[in-house]
Amino acid sequence: MSDTIITLNATPAGVWSGRGVIAGTNKFDPVLAGLGVSTLTYTVTSGCGAVANVNITVKDCQERHNVLAGAIRIWPNPSTGQFNIKFLTDKYKEFGLKVVDAGGKTLRDLQFTNLVYGSIIPMDLRALPSGMYVLLAYNSQEHASFQIIIAH
Repeated sequence: MSDTIITLNATPAGVWSGRGVIAGTNKFDPVLAGLGVSTLTYTVTSGCGAVANVNITVKDCQERHNVLAGAIRIWPNPSTGQFNIKFLTDKYKEFGLKVVDAGGKTLRDLQFTNLVYGSIIPMDLRALPSGMYVLLAYNSQEHASFQIIIAH
């Protein structure tokens, strides 16, 4: 199930209602709607007025529930120290990240919160010398490690 709120568009001016519609907005929240089919109603508020219905199906996608080790993609790697982390899970909304050198010394300890599936986190470690590093991702349930190479 997507954690992304969707903007509903229609013309002429009107009002959306139904399971999953955030009250007073033209926004649909799949989490609020839940799995299955939701029938939304669009009521035109100008002219003679009219009503139309549309069905939206919310499905559960198992590949979106990755555990931490499968939820993080890093690119490019090797890099000059500037790279991105893509967060591919809706199982968690946060994680910590330690940057560790070859001797096991923690150089940085970062926290990321309010994440949604597909979040991209830009990283800038250009201040570190060229070499191999380990990124230790962790949260209260699990941890995972990823090697990165910085080459200036």
